[in-house]
Amino acid sequence: MAAATERIEIGPTVTNLAARHVTVTASAARAVAEAAPNRFILGLGAGDRALGFGGLRHARVGELETGVRRLRSLMAGDGVAFDGIEARLRDATDAPAIYVAACGPRTLEMAGRVADGVIVIMGGVAEKLAISGAGPKPPGGPRRRSTSTPPAASCATCRRSARR
Repeated sequence: MAAATERIEIGPTVTNLAARHVTVTASAARAVAEAAPNRFILGLGAGDRALGFGGLRHARVGELETGVRRLRSLMAGDGVAFDGIEARLRDATDAPAIYVAACGPRTLEMAGRVADGVIVIMGGVAEKLAISGAGPKPPGGPRRRSTSTPPAASCATCRRSARR
């Protein structure tokens, strides 16, 4: 998809840091971001549905926030300590946009603090964007932050075909 297009933004929709170590996610994200410069969006979530069958638990809000911050550091080429061992991505380039999948108010607020955008499911979208600070000003209160990137994301499954 990255090689066959020039304008479409691409990404994994939502992945999680509970089943994949943050260094593995950073490395994979970097590879796709290099193949699609300025077009890759990394979606992160708690891993609710993806983890149920593996006996793993979903990430708590604080763990997801720490994961986003660690990813940003790794993608910037900074060292990040894991159990006393420092990890670093060599030849780091510009970090891709990171969107956080969120539904509840605490996760939405966290996304507004640390993410470039938020991925929400349908239903109460305006309220969810207002809580994250990515949407229009909520009644009686200021926006939490401004953003130049789209505040919400959706996805579609595509495939490349020789037929037109």
